[in-house]
Amino acid sequence: MQVVFREEFESDVRDVSPVLTRVRPLNPDVLIGATYPEESTLIVRQLKDLDWAPKMVALTAGPGLPDFYDTLGPDAEYMFGPTQWEPGVSGPGVREFVSSFGARFGYEPGYHAAGGFASTQLLEQAIQRAGSFDNEKIREALATMETTTIFGPYRVDATGAQTAKPMYLLQWLRGERKIVWPDDLAEATYVIPTPEWTRR
Repeated sequence: MQVVFREEFESDVRDVSPVLTRVRPLNPDVLIGATYPEESTLIVRQLKDLDWAPKMVALTAGPGLPDFYDTLGPDAEYMFGPTQWEPGVSGPGVREFVSSFGARFGYEPGYHAAGGFASTQLLEQAIQRAGSFDNEKIREALATMETTTIFGPYRVDATGAQTAKPMYLLQWLRGERKIVWPDDLAEATYVIPTPEWTRR
């Protein structure tokens, strides 16, 4: 991979068109934005305003959230993003969690809710394994156990870094978030290149 452009902008940015205008002549195949949700939607809107559709647009926090499409509508189509968890990923208790969450709150849970719930599952298991509420014993249990929660597999290395759980790459297709990678969990085939704005 050859990086042809890199630039940072302030977190309260209100206009990224100057950045997009500088990178466009370099004709990158992929535009990646390390963004918060508001910046993600701003970039998509300004790409449309500039009538520029790189072959692939991948943005961090933004596309992985359910309200990305609520905010952008069809303009969210074909955008890629990472996600920690999706309701369509099978695992023990996922269906029950999604159903209970939806019944209680009236919308589908995102990865923040799933991660929060999974942390309580881990804590419960660690307390049971430790046979104690002692912090050090619970910490030792968390450091040595291997398990699966609704968030996915759990195992940490000696530094405490998670080594078992994968990340997923999603793409918005026909108004839905679809996992497109890893291949063995893909719910849909990714669409590249991104169609021009006038052909959508």
